[in-house]
Amino acid sequence: MSKPIFLCDVDGVIADCQGTIHEFAQELLSRDLPPPSTWRSYEFHEGMGFSKYDAEYFYREVLTAFDPAEIRLYPGMYETVDELKELATVVFVTSPCKRHPEWMFARERLLECLDCEVIHTHSKHRVQGDYLLDDKASTIIKGGPWRGLLWDQPWNRNSPCPPPSERVKSWERVIEILKGHEQ
Repeated sequence: MSKPIFLCDVDGVIADCQGTIHEFAQELLSRDLPPPSTWRSYEFHEGMGFSKYDAEYFYREVLTAFDPAEIRLYPGMYETVDELKELATVVFVTSPCKRHPEWMFARERLLECLDCEVIHTHSKHRVQGDYLLDDKASTIIKGGPWRGLLWDQPWNRNSPCPPPSERVKSWERVIEILKGHEQ
């Protein structure tokens, strides 16, 4: 039996994009902002409660002053990905920030040590695989040629997760799902 194809989002799942963006925004605006653990929206500006003016300024600065190479993997990800690779073919599927000149290069550098294929696309619903793990609820709800696994985060807790998709809260559950693939 061949291994299942496990598609895995990057930011908010294995890498702390939200925490890094939060730090950048606090420095940029010189004030304390709500931390990612309190966000109720996937969109940065909504999670941090920006005014329209602050949101426009923030996104303009992200494109010119933010260094995506600052984003780091969550602790324990090297070991977790190694365990996933024993059970599945792991492919990282990440949405590029098209207007940021360094975004995709930084993603490649961040992920190269994990020795997995990387696909940059905003059309995750078109990527073939057996499972997709993502923290963006709308991606899971839209569906695709995979079973959706919604990685539980504060910003998606009010979103539905219709079957056969499943909300997952731990890597242990993801591994259990992969172990049970076609048994």
